[in-house]
Amino acid sequence: MPVVVPIKILQGLLCVVGTYFLCALSVLIIRKIVSVPPEVSRKLLHLSAIVVLTVWLYAFADCRITGITIVLFAVAAHPILLFLLSTKGRFIKDRPTASSLSNISSERSPGELHKSLSASYLMFMLAVGVC
Repeated sequence: MPVVVPIKILQGLLCVVGTYFLCALSVLIIRKIVSVPPEVSRKLLHLSAIVVLTVWLYAFADCRITGITIVLFAVAAHPILLFLLSTKGRFIKDRPTASSLSNISSERSPGELHKSLSASYLMFMLAVGVC
């Protein structure tokens, strides 16, 4: 495998992670500036998922690499999310991570964030397969 391929994969991953960061930051800024109801905030997160999927589809030249990176993200996201929810601010003083994540996601019921994340990654895989 030429050196160019891993560099292109890293560039694609950087684009995807950057898009995740920008979308989450945009939702947080909108929620801080404008008082939006929880349902509108949830819809902003759905719109962010569509933006991330679009970037994901175009960030990689090969659909197999796109699928592999989606699976890797899905496998890595759940343990990281469980860790952040389990710490409840123990490691970061004055910044309770669990409540911050709940505020961002506007969960209707406990555990909805995991279910939504799983559903979105499955939808991403389906979109990659179709596109």
